[in-house]
Amino acid sequence: MAVAACAACLVYVLSAEVLRWALPDAAEPLHAAAFTSAILFLVPGFPLLTAGIDLARFDFTSGMSRLLYAAMITLACGMGAWLIAWAFGLVPTEIPAPDLSWWSLAGLRILASYLGVLGFAVTFNTPIRVALWCSGIGAVANLGRLSAIDAGANPLLCATLATTAVGLMAAWASQRVLSARITLSVPAVLIMVPGASAFRALIAMINHDPLSALANGLTSLSVVVCLAAGLAIARMVSDPAWISANPSWTQMPRTHAQQALRAHLQQPPQDDAD
Repeated sequence: MAVAACAACLVYVLSAEVLRWALPDAAEPLHAAAFTSAILFLVPGFPLLTAGIDLARFDFTSGMSRLLYAAMITLACGMGAWLIAWAFGLVPTEIPAPDLSWWSLAGLRILASYLGVLGFAVTFNTPIRVALWCSGIGAVANLGRLSAIDAGANPLLCATLATTAVGLMAAWASQRVLSARITLSVPAVLIMVPGASAFRALIAMINHDPLSALANGLTSLSVVVCLAAGLAIARMVSDPAWISANPSWTQMPRTHAQQALRAHLQQPPQDDAD
């Protein structure tokens, strides 16, 4: 993962330099602030979120193992990003908000969110029809979250409400596309994982900047906890079996989608006609 992070950051930095050389008047030297965006696809958002959901159900064995795995992957990626930052003298600072009208900014955000969620879904080998639904859910929820933050709302509350909405919309959409709700909800939430602040915290820690490391680390941790809490709240509201005293997957199916999937799997295989 460290090698992949180095390669991604190196390709981004070189591409940014070529673009700035080819278009000196149109390209701004923002690669020092945005180069960590090149490795956000390596952020282990899936194990992070599922670890939070497992811990919410007091499944400490699965939750802690997934959390430790995510922490190790994040540390390895952070080391790779730090190596490129040190080699090129880059400082991963935050990028200022673009000076655009609300409608222009909203259009760009919903497009970027849609494509980002679609990329995560395709990475997880999600069927294209399910991936399109997942992308729509994530784009709408992320646009609402970012707009609320711009309006001055609490980022942690916005993260919780956004993922709660994602979970509820995924529960509704799972009945239409006959897919598990986690297939729809987790990729839609990964776009909200604060990977940039997590990598900034790791780089600050390596550079012996404890204040920046603590600030970015707490920001990342609190947002991830709120994202997982929102998914857990939505699951508790929409799935009664999930909060039963002795949950068992053998009690399923409880929804139309799960009944259809079970009926399809229980059908005997048909021999091809000669």
